[in-house]
Amino acid sequence: MAAPSTVLRRSQGKSKNGCKTCVGRRIRCDQAKPACQKCTRSGRECIYASVPGEALSEHATSMAWLDDIDGSCQAWRDTGETPFPILMVPSSLDWHGLDARGLRYFYYIASLGDVLDRNNSRHFCLWWMGYDLGLQMAASIDYVAYAHILVAANRLGRVTKLASVMEDAQHYQGLAIKGLRRALASFSKENADAVLGASISLMNQQQTPAEWQRVTQGTAAVIKAMGPAWIKTSSHWPVLKHIYHATESTTVVKSEPSADPKTTCPMVTVQSVGAAVEFLLDQGVTALNRLATCTRARKELCTTARGLADMLRLAHAKHQAGQKHDPFWLAHPFCELTNREAISFTDIHASNPFVLVILAHMYSALVVLSMLYPELDTAWFIGIRLHSLDGLARYFRTVAAIDCEVCREAHNSHELLAFPCNAMQAYRQWRRDQHSVLSQEGHCESLVGVDHKQSISAPVWKCHP
Repeated sequence: MAAPSTVLRRSQGKSKNGCKTCVGRRIRCDQAKPACQKCTRSGRECIYASVPGEALSEHATSMAWLDDIDGSCQAWRDTGETPFPILMVPSSLDWHGLDARGLRYFYYIASLGDVLDRNNSRHFCLWWMGYDLGLQMAASIDYVAYAHILVAANRLGRVTKLASVMEDAQHYQGLAIKGLRRALASFSKENADAVLGASISLMNQQQTPAEWQRVTQGTAAVIKAMGPAWIKTSSHWPVLKHIYHATESTTVVKSEPSADPKTTCPMVTVQSVGAAVEFLLDQGVTALNRLATCTRARKELCTTARGLADMLRLAHAKHQAGQKHDPFWLAHPFCELTNREAISFTDIHASNPFVLVILAHMYSALVVLSMLYPELDTAWFIGIRLHSLDGLARYFRTVAAIDCEVCREAHNSHELLAFPCNAMQAYRQWRRDQHSVLSQEGHCESLVGVDHKQSISAPVWKCHP
């Protein structure tokens, strides 16, 4: 009898401080306080083990706001003057009737952009610029403000495990989707920028793969309805022009030739993409396993590297078996800004080279996955990451080696970044050849947009409490 096939599963972090009820049921607890989400939904009593007074005090104050933040929020509410002039957020005396708690969430999400600016790291995270533009729209458009507040509430809810913060996230998500549905019902050139800004924000905040897929498809419909003409006159164009130019370019940046065929990706065409993806999946798993070892002293980085390796390993196993995995399930943990694999904004800095290396591998792994599953390459999901990869590549050209505390030696940065370099080159070669084949067949459409507009009917998104 044939041996049973190995069951491949994505690794899960252990829940060491979960409630007794979830521990007894042998399920993962989200550790929300005072009652976890799973016990609340199932109607069970949620009991936590006794915690030392010092730890309880630390958790109770984890959401405490500094006096100067409270003062800034109060002044913001009274005068309408933003605490972040660098973001050029317009002043507003109303701010949509937000209470102090709502303004605190908005303060939090605005401060993240301020951190990236101080660290000179904005070019590593092009997608953040979309939030920057959304923050500027938020002063006059309520559902855009709610969509951005949702980002902060989700992130803080994951960090603090407080049920009240998670409830706030659900509240603001409901408000954002309700306002977005109204805007979609009267979609026009005048409100297209706001609809797109809110859609992009919601796209990065969905907590299940199915919801993420649905919102991504809705965002793609908005982009399609806007068309190139509207896009190029949009307030989002300062960000999107990088994606358009990068995708429209037919120049392929060639990497330095390597004597070792194991580190050089084969030439990619529409016909040979399968061999290239096989090579990249295998190389990516090897590279990420190595990074997981090098970053084992840094939990967030190690968890991200292991999760990415699992993603590529699962995709590779299905591909070799001639089967297809759900790409949105595979990629979902790495598309959301607030989950356990999301790298802290405060760590994205040139003084933390391994953070930048992990970012490069995260973007590259998603690029490779999109070559295997093209349906992922929608709503600029890959274009944004390619541009950020270009920024990371430019930075590492000036870095010869990276010191590794675990290995107690310096690693050659060219070797560490072999996988991202190959992924970028292979993807661009593939898209260029794909564009050429489609042009010859007379069926070429723009790779970044659609030349015609279509109507959008609401509702595109559904809200699940």
